[in-house]
Amino acid sequence: MNCDVRTMLEKMYGLFTGKFINPLKAWDKLIEFLIVDNQGRYFFQIDHKFEWLWEDQKMVNQLMTIYDSELLRSDCNDHIGMFYYQQVLCKTYPDNPFVGKILHQKGITYSSTGTGNELMQAAKKNPDIKYYGVEPDVKLYRIALTNCMIYDIKAKLLNANPGKHDIDLKSSEGKSNWQYANQWNVDQNILKPSLTK
Repeated sequence: MNCDVRTMLEKMYGLFTGKFINPLKAWDKLIEFLIVDNQGRYFFQIDHKFEWLWEDQKMVNQLMTIYDSELLRSDCNDHIGMFYYQQVLCKTYPDNPFVGKILHQKGITYSSTGTGNELMQAAKKNPDIKYYGVEPDVKLYRIALTNCMIYDIKAKLLNANPGKHDIDLKSSEGKSNWQYANQWNVDQNILKPSLTK
């Protein structure tokens, strides 16, 4: 991990944990800040409109002295995902079975995208290919979505359980589910189930 990016993320996360105390709530606010800064259309998909930021001028000033969007975009690496695994998830859930999981590629579709690291590495080598990823964990899904927006990766990501929901683009149910790709909030109850599982 780039040391400068790591330092920036640590300082930003420190600001957010100072404000929100709860480490997971602080993480959620940080990732929302990053996605909206890098793709403004998500502003209308999140549950609040950053009133916590507008009301705290001191925090805004501190954040603006720390945050460097160009530094974050300086290379196509999963800095956010690595930071989440090392500093947030491991400290909050030290026995989490998902830490260090291996992702498997199936053509251009990733059935367990995680934070998008493997997808990002593939996109470095083949930037003109469109990637499809499915991730059941909403926190990991949002990190992958944020990474794709920061690095302008052509990807459709779906927050769904591939064991329960149809994700096959060739089936009408699967194709219907992909209309919900790249949404910040996806109600998995609206996704069509897989008929083959």
